[in-house]
Amino acid sequence: MATASTAPAAEPVKDTIDDMLLLSALREEGKAELLDILDSIRGRKCLVTDAQLGGLLSQIIVEGSKFLHDNDVDYLRELKDEGLKDFTAHQQQGEDGQRVGVADIPENIVYIVRPHLPLMNLIANQINEAAKSGTCTSPRSTTVFDNP
Repeated sequence: MATASTAPAAEPVKDTIDDMLLLSALREEGKAELLDILDSIRGRKCLVTDAQLGGLLSQIIVEGSKFLHDNDVDYLRELKDEGLKDFTAHQQQGEDGQRVGVADIPENIVYIVRPHLPLMNLIANQINEAAKSGTCTSPRSTTVFDNP
């Protein structure tokens, strides 16, 4: 004959509420930090993340693309080997020798990636490709955290 357990049911609920509050605080802190980074950069932006951070970013920004668009992020891209060719593809020579289609290119490209050497190599390759295509780059770094 089996007897029903009389363990209090309130404990799991309390733990769940505490976990939700902790996640909410982490989400707000991450969102505020991202907002500080985006606000520190003037002009239109392209936000580039590595694949693993892209999913986490959607957990921080629950409003979706509206939050990014409100903070002048016109493009959201995943860091890939092929680079950001869709921006350079819009640049073509006009009849008078001037570049046309430059308005499609964001003024700033912001990389948010994990500190891994292969990812740094991909970023370096993209910057080198942009320099070859005549796009001016100005390196700037923001240290969000230190990783020994």
